[in-house]
Amino acid sequence: SVGLLNSIVPHQYRRQIRARVEDGDAPIAGTQETVGRFLTMASTWGEDATFMVNFELPSQNGNEGVSRWMARLCRFSASPNDFLKQLESIVTLDAGDAPERIQAPTQVTHVKGDRVLPVAGGRVLASIIPGATYLEIEGDDHMAWCMPNWLDTTDSYIEFATGQSTHSTVTRKFASVLFTDIVNSTRQSSTVGDTSWRETLEGHDRVTRDLIDRHGGRVVKSTGDGLLAVFDVPSQAVSCAADMLRSLADIGIAIRAGVHAGEIELLDDGDITGIAVNLAARVEQQAADGELWVSSTVRDMMLGGSTTFVDRGHHELKGIDDQWRLYSVAAPEGLPQR
Repeated sequence: SVGLLNSIVPHQYRRQIRARVEDGDAPIAGTQETVGRFLTMASTWGEDATFMVNFELPSQNGNEGVSRWMARLCRFSASPNDFLKQLESIVTLDAGDAPERIQAPTQVTHVKGDRVLPVAGGRVLASIIPGATYLEIEGDDHMAWCMPNWLDTTDSYIEFATGQSTHSTVTRKFASVLFTDIVNSTRQSSTVGDTSWRETLEGHDRVTRDLIDRHGGRVVKSTGDGLLAVFDVPSQAVSCAADMLRSLADIGIAIRAGVHAGEIELLDDGDITGIAVNLAARVEQQAADGELWVSSTVRDMMLGGSTTFVDRGHHELKGIDDQWRLYSVAAPEGLPQR
């Protein structure tokens, strides 16, 4: 919404915004439409942040852990009334000639696909501030610090402030990537309460981390209500995930899991990135509750072994070109077949 740029782009420059729209930019919504979305957010403020995540953080659409974290952040940051007052001030303020008088070194950073504040407004603002540099970040999220490529934003700030490059040394290797997620985590946490849910998560972490270690893998990070791990070969990842489903079911925790194999990038901080990582996450999201699904790559690499795969057909995976054939792994002993 152009109206939400009132507090940073002076009124006399507002007409330039639409002239700065480029191919690939998110459509500029009307002020009333955008304010209406914020009012919808206010109606469930601190209770259900699903709409807020979908609007401001579309890369995390469907991520229950992020929605629960966002609702908690809302509760800690402001009341619904305070949030509405902040919204009113943003819409009614006028930056005047303040940007033109800025003398400090300035970098304007904007996410290209931002649906809340049009990226064209960032381009105009950078042209107004004397000597400002402008950096456009790929992505669709308004909350740039929560995007999958959030390091692009933070690294740019560090480089601007220090003049030193933060680019880390990247090593590529082949790996099998495992993602897991607890089924219906948001509903469970609200039903059992914070204390019991924390105990559930602690039990989940003990079991999964022990199994990953036993199967020769490495825990990369927790993803809120699940985890990301890597293994040298697909059979390790599949065997570990199957043991997870069985062991966690024994303590009353249902998960879904997804495995893909391919080249990944190892970052200096131990994190991993790359298309193979994204694809593994999408496979996990397609998996049915209580099941382990794998990509056709994993299935093909494990042909001739003892693992039984069930063809689940072709699927379109968000952010991934073409359709992918996915397979479920036959249920471990003690778990019901679906």
